[in-house]
Amino acid sequence: MRHVHLSLLFLIAIGGLAMLIALWFRSEVYLFDLAANFTHLGFAVVFIGFVSGVIMQSYRMTLALGTLLVLQIPFLWNYLPTSRQEANSNQTEISVLSFNVLEINGRKEEVARYLLKQDPDILLLLEIDQEWLSALAPLAAHYPHSLILEREKLTEPAIGNFGMALYSKYPMTSDPVFHLSRLKIPVIRTELDIAGQPVLFFGLHLFAPLADEDWRTNEKIASSLLPMVDP
Repeated sequence: MRHVHLSLLFLIAIGGLAMLIALWFRSEVYLFDLAANFTHLGFAVVFIGFVSGVIMQSYRMTLALGTLLVLQIPFLWNYLPTSRQEANSNQTEISVLSFNVLEINGRKEEVARYLLKQDPDILLLLEIDQEWLSALAPLAAHYPHSLILEREKLTEPAIGNFGMALYSKYPMTSDPVFHLSRLKIPVIRTELDIAGQPVLFFGLHLFAPLADEDWRTNEKIASSLLPMVDP
């Protein structure tokens, strides 16, 4: 039985090492980037293996798994709770929600209730068409400012539904919606007036990263937006 447990610990150590490699090279390989999204789960499995190694008094495996834990800790920063700094009188705290309604989703009333309950200051909806706009009519009454890009009105539609709706409690300048060259992906670009401070806002629907090509396309889209931001 001990031999079986040690084999399991060895497999956990191999998995932890693979996760660490994925974290180091996530910006270079699509599959590594995909695996890196499960960092916290991988850390939990390695931690369980570490505790098991201590209980079994397998010092070599405990040392190996402990080393992997220490090396993974810097990558867990985004998953750890952090203390929020109190806003001073010159700061305005806002909430932003990006929500993909999924065009074929039939639970429209439930989605509308959920969004109204969340009540973000800025709400970006993806995969919007005329049917969804009708179902989410209560949002139009709730938010004083909106910018709508229906799928049906896209002049150069890309493959799929790239309709969007932006709702805001803050005033916005309705800059024209534009398409990224070659990729035909529409982008909402507008400036929000938040407590007298102009804030540039971009809204777009990236491709689902289901393959390496989609992942690299999203990287190109993000890079193409950088020149559009005022220095």
